[in-house]
Amino acid sequence: MSAAVLRQQQLDAEGFSVCLPFQTDHYNAAIADVAPGLVTRLPPGQCAVLLGNTRASWPRFLRTWKHDPSLRASSDPFDRWVEQTLTRLIPDVAERDWYWGHAPVGERPSLLHAASAAGIPAGPAWIAAHPDYGPWFALRAVVILRHVNAPSAPATMSDMDGPCDSCRTKPCRHALEQVRARSKATVRDTGDFGDDWQDWVRIRDACPVGQAWRYDNPQLEYHYTKRRAILDTAAEEL
Repeated sequence: MSAAVLRQQQLDAEGFSVCLPFQTDHYNAAIADVAPGLVTRLPPGQCAVLLGNTRASWPRFLRTWKHDPSLRASSDPFDRWVEQTLTRLIPDVAERDWYWGHAPVGERPSLLHAASAAGIPAGPAWIAAHPDYGPWFALRAVVILRHVNAPSAPATMSDMDGPCDSCRTKPCRHALEQVRARSKATVRDTGDFGDDWQDWVRIRDACPVGQAWRYDNPQLEYHYTKRRAILDTAAEEL
């Protein structure tokens, strides 16, 4: 897949360093057992790319949010910034089909299943762990690239030297069990974590991989709680 199609350097500069191609048929096979209506299927026989960000996106977002009235007026400014940034960096929208992770239930793909199709299956705590970033990245979107050859075989974790299979102690599993015992949220909850959000962060903290990529506290709190006051404070501290 050519760099001209994906503009990887520009994506990296905005913090979107997770850029993983996969075949849509492999994704569709992976969601075969998911209850109908929960996730959307992808067009068959196409090349897709799973896109995600690291902590590096946070200051770029804050600088834009600080000076962009449309973001400040948005009900979810980070999701809007994600859409604006990715569609700008991967142009020719007429030749692309976008599937956003923040779309309503039933209209969005399962990004965890897409990650599995791209070679990063969910770990013991149902969190995908990247070989470099560990659990400290966020999956944001799938883009279908028409007229681009799709991978002929499913990606495998061994292709990327993934961390979960070689992890003997599985500390994230123990952390998950502790959180499940006392939290009102569930492991698959994608809504408001409320006052339990710090417990769920501990599951990610338990992973020994990618700790240098851990989000700072304002970024963590915003992503888990969506409290807009955090943005004002964080933007002023840039």
